[in-house]
Amino acid sequence: MVNFLPPHIGIKQARGLIQVFKTNFQTASVYMPQAVYPDQITFFRASEIDAVSHANSETLDELGMGWDKFSAQPLDIHLVPGNHFTMLSEPHVQVLAQQLSICIERSQADD
Repeated sequence: MVNFLPPHIGIKQARGLIQVFKTNFQTASVYMPQAVYPDQITFFRASEIDAVSHANSETLDELGMGWDKFSAQPLDIHLVPGNHFTMLSEPHVQVLAQQLSICIERSQADD
């Protein structure tokens, strides 16, 4: 895979991402929620298709990638630049952080 990780990523960050990927891969096949969440789920989706999304190609037609099945409310979907991995790196993480901050502020105002 070309450009799988950002060029400026360090060894420590790369090892961390690999560990997260391995853990997600191992648990994704066995985890099944026992109940539908009664409230709205906020979903941050990478705008670029990557290897992880491509592996789940049957869900690519759905913007929420199947997460709507786990919530009694419509999803609150936010697109973030980058792919599944680069959305957590500069400069994309800044957009993610800004959108997350807005969501947190909005939820605190609703309380």
